[in-house]
Amino acid sequence: MAPHRLLGTATLDAFGAGVAVLTLIGEFHHRETRELVKALGDGLDGSYRHLVVDMRGVDVFGAMGLRALVKGCLRARERGIGFALVRPHRDVWKAFELTFLDEQLTNAPSLEDAIAALQG
Repeated sequence: MAPHRLLGTATLDAFGAGVAVLTLIGEFHHRETRELVKALGDGLDGSYRHLVVDMRGVDVFGAMGLRALVKGCLRARERGIGFALVRPHRDVWKAFELTFLDEQLTNAPSLEDAIAALQG
C-alpha cells in the first residue's frame, strides 16, 4: 500500500503585535500553490507589519512554490512589511540553497527566531 500524500495546506493566523504566521503543511505541487498564493495575498494586505511563513511541516515544495514565496517577499518589501521564513526540514531546504534563496530571504530555524529577526 502506497503512503498517503498530504496535499499542501496554508493557514494564516494572527500571532500578535502586528505579526501574522502563515503555516504550511504537506506537499506543495502546482495545484496546491494556488492556496499558498491566496494566503500570501491575505497576509500582505496591509493588516500586519510582519509575515512569517512557517515551513516546518512541508514535505515537498516545488518550483511554483518557490516562485510564490519570492513574489510574496518582493510584494512585502514594496509595502514595507517584514517577511521571513521558518526553515523546513533539510531535504526541502536544499532547493532554497541550490537557488541561493537561502541568502535572499530572511530565514530562521524557529518561529521565535524568525519573529525576532523581523522585530530586531
